[in-house]
Amino acid sequence: MHENEFKKKIQQLPGELAVASAKNFIPPFLQGKITNTALSGGKFLIDKIFVSSDDKSNIINLPLRKTGIIPFVKTVFRMFKKR
Repeated sequence: MHENEFKKKIQQLPGELAVASAKNFIPPFLQGKITNTALSGGKFLIDKIFVSSDDKSNIINLPLRKTGIIPFVKTVFRMFKKR
């Protein structure tokens, strides 16, 4: 139980770090409702990427496309083969 809570908090760190860093660079006279809304929206997007939920996978856990020379050559070969 505590392990899951700890894991969730660790996964939320990138979003919190981004907001804290952005607040350091924004001058105090520009901070307000619009800035806070933008920062909370950015934190939400970062959390969507990094925080995994039990019922659905996040972007990081999705299978990545194969990269490299062999898949590239296969793709090019298929393109010429269709012509």
